[in-house]
Amino acid sequence: MRKNVFSIHSSINFVLAIFVVGCSSPQDAVEKPSGTGAVSSGAGGSTSSTASGGGNTGGGNTGGGSNPGSSSCLAGTLIDDLENKSQWSAWKINKDTSGGMITPSTTFVAEPSTDGHGFAAHVSGSGFTQWGAGLIRAFDPSTACAPTSKGVRFRAKGPGTIAFAAAVRQVLPPADGGTCMVLADCYNEHETAITLTASWADYNVDWTSLAQPAWGPRVAFQAGDLLQLLFTARVDAQPFNFWVDDIALVGGTTSGTGGTTGGAGGATGGTGGATGGTGGANDAGPPGSCVLDGVLGQSIFNGWFPGRASVYTYAGLCTAVAKPLYARFANSGDATADKREVAAFFAHVAWETGNLVFTDQQSKDPATGMYWGRGPLQLTWDYNYNACGVAIGQPLLAQPDLVSKDSVVTWESALWFWLFNDSGKGFTSHDAILRGNFGDTLRVINSIECVAGNAAQQARISNYTRFASQLMVDPGTLLTCQ
Repeated sequence: MRKNVFSIHSSINFVLAIFVVGCSSPQDAVEKPSGTGAVSSGAGGSTSSTASGGGNTGGGNTGGGSNPGSSSCLAGTLIDDLENKSQWSAWKINKDTSGGMITPSTTFVAEPSTDGHGFAAHVSGSGFTQWGAGLIRAFDPSTACAPTSKGVRFRAKGPGTIAFAAAVRQVLPPADGGTCMVLADCYNEHETAITLTASWADYNVDWTSLAQPAWGPRVAFQAGDLLQLLFTARVDAQPFNFWVDDIALVGGTTSGTGGTTGGAGGATGGTGGATGGTGGANDAGPPGSCVLDGVLGQSIFNGWFPGRASVYTYAGLCTAVAKPLYARFANSGDATADKREVAAFFAHVAWETGNLVFTDQQSKDPATGMYWGRGPLQLTWDYNYNACGVAIGQPLLAQPDLVSKDSVVTWESALWFWLFNDSGKGFTSHDAILRGNFGDTLRVINSIECVAGNAAQQARISNYTRFASQLMVDPGTLLTCQ
């Protein structure tokens, strides 16, 4: 019996449903510049006040096909595209013993995917209350460059969140080809959460982004020992209904599968490709090369923001956060504090930008002139652009559009505000979350939401607790700011 590895929030509504046109931003209300010119990041307050739909960011790397390079290992080697019926026997139905319903119930049979890709794995069900249910694809590590692989990619769709896991032989009992001899200690696979969308999307998972649950023996992940790939709907992701197709290993790169050049931005702008719009031209480097890989990782980032605008790349984030100016971000040496900081930062980013879909403030306040809200935390007002530009060495007063067009500068604007701007409160958002106080981060970013029952405040809290859960960290109890 597989243990419930960790709780996956079944609610994946990224608060878009409660964004309301006309919600006031901190610039619309009472906050004024302090003597240091530090007020608010211009944190929109609602999606309706935050974006132009990426009209300035270009169409993103949505071109077809991967960038294979000169080596099949670099390009990735196909594990299963479900087109060979003789390989369907490598799939198994995986379910706990709580008596839930699952289709197919016993023998796996692929189904037509209706998207021009032939057959795909499809599973649905409900009512599993021990650890959940889903699919297993058995894997032979002696094939397909597995020992040198850096991760795996696959296509998937379906509402909700699934747990993707890679099981090495050390966590499987002999019945599954493994070497785990004490059954109670088996099945603690290396795992991560994947948030699916209603349409087919590509997902890249670095091996380094996987983690074992907080029980059982610790096992170092070695791709050469890989025996199973698992796609599971956990207990709190019931009911479930998801599809998986085109599974392949990834070698020396884990960049997106888009083309190498982006399209031109139209009036409404375009968003990135299904893997987050990173494209082949913006590789974040080998797994582990980004300073955030140990806390966040590209696969989790992609899962949180699958439809983000093309400027919001993980590679740009990694480049920005590697600069000495931001060395304190998620780098305290305390794993709990660092994961909380990442969850808190992106909780606000998700609210301000509609899950990184938007780059610019939608309902621009004429009083801000050229300096309306831009970027992940919607930097606003000329004094904030000036202070940020001086700090990062960019001419933001003369070229404010850099914040919404440059994939590094956009992240720098948000990191600068998070780490250095206190909005006259006497502490920054970074200071607040290191104290375990998410509510105080909102006091800095948009204190006008700090009233009981404020919908925007509750949405930010919901983002934070969900992200914290997916990073497997306790969010703490200091959540509100009223």
